[in-house]
Amino acid sequence: MQWTTAGRGIIHAEGPTKEFVKKGGTLEGVQLWLNLPAEFKMIPAAYQHIKNEEIPVVTNADKRIELKIIAGEQAEKKGFIKTQTSVNVFTAKAMAASKMRVDLPETHQSLLYLLDGEVLVNNEVVLKKGALQMLTFNKDGNAIEFEAKEASNLLILSGEPINEKITQYGPYVMNTQTQIMEAMRDYQQGKMGYLY
Repeated sequence: MQWTTAGRGIIHAEGPTKEFVKKGGTLEGVQLWLNLPAEFKMIPAAYQHIKNEEIPVVTNADKRIELKIIAGEQAEKKGFIKTQTSVNVFTAKAMAASKMRVDLPETHQSLLYLLDGEVLVNNEVVLKKGALQMLTFNKDGNAIEFEAKEASNLLILSGEPINEKITQYGPYVMNTQTQIMEAMRDYQQGKMGYLY
């Protein structure tokens, strides 16, 4: 698991290994972008890495669902990724015919994204690979419940809304157009680093 905080800017590239490119195969990756509040936009860039076996895990009552806590907290366990705002990032691996309740702060907006499988969410909506795969939730509750109808993998995210104006250009997300121009200048001057 890699977590990069861009802050005042960082040049980075993700991709498969040369061996994988040569050999071929299936590669699946999920990349998420979280905005920083204005007060943290210019903090130094940072990188965090945790190994899969280091990620705290919570299971459901019958041990048929594993919820990994990457950031935030669940069932009194905390993820090791440090964030600048209140954020939860969880992955869930569920066996068929298993249920779990995930508690979330009432002040968070949330989403549940199905990577594969089929789940019933809050006894109302079915998410199925190749059909509806994502649900979003406003600040209108404190939990998401899901039941796996078949072996499934999910991504569960929640966060405190920042409620600030943003402007975006290419890979840059700032609060004003002037800040975008300043970020572009910083990039051109090499202040965000170089790829070798």
